[in-house]
Amino acid sequence: SFWNRAKTIFAGASMAQKIILVNTGLFVRERLEVVLLEIQGLPQEFMAKHFSFSRYNLDGGRLHTMLTYGFSNMYFFSFLFDTLTIYLFGRSIEMRHGGNRLLKLFLMGTLLG
Repeated sequence: SFWNRAKTIFAGASMAQKIILVNTGLFVRERLEVVLLEIQGLPQEFMAKHFSFSRYNLDGGRLHTMLTYGFSNMYFFSFLFDTLTIYLFGRSIEMRHGGNRLLKLFLMGTLLG
C-alpha cells in the first residue's frame, strides 16, 4: 500500500532527507488546504492554529507552534529556499556530526529563529 511504501522510504532516509520529506509533505498539505477551502469558501484555520507562531496561539495553549512553524511555508520560494538549504548544508552537517545533531540544530534554529 501507499502508506507502507512511504514508511519504508522514510525509515531508510537520512535525517536531512526526513526533514525535507516532512517539510514537503506539509507544504503540499497546506497548499491543498488553501485550494480546497477557497473552493468551498471556508476559513483556513488548521494551519493557522497549528503551524503559525503567534501570541494568539501561545495564549490559546498551543505551545507546539513554537516548533511546528519551522515547517510551515506560505510561499513556494520560501519552501524552495528552506529545502535547498537543508539539502546543501544539512547533508554536510549530518555527515560530520550525525543525524541527531542535525535534528537538534534544526529544532534549536526553529526555536531561536
